[in-house]
Amino acid sequence: MNPSLEGITIWDGVSVAGPRRLEWSGDRIESVQPADDRFPGLSVIPGLVDTHVHLDTSVLDGAGPGDAWPLVTPDEEKAMHVAAHALRFAASGVTTLRDLAAGRHRPRR
Repeated sequence: MNPSLEGITIWDGVSVAGPRRLEWSGDRIESVQPADDRFPGLSVIPGLVDTHVHLDTSVLDGAGPGDAWPLVTPDEEKAMHVAAHALRFAASGVTTLRDLAAGRHRPRR
């Protein structure tokens, strides 16, 4: 049996479909059926998009060396901060990101 969520309002990006039962398999929604409203005030929405992010920054919210952080932080540690930022975005419903600093890195030789 596939996992499901029953009785939550669905918004498909265009209109409110009302309370539904969602059933999915992996990353695909398999069925959407009408259901009684079990979660008033909550909704399922499409993944959000943020087109202006800076993933390659400290997650310490102001702590640390400030503007020098990118210069003094090893790439391996920066990768951990990038992953932490991505997880924070995903937890808030943001599924697509455009990192404005993503093109500045060059492959190592």
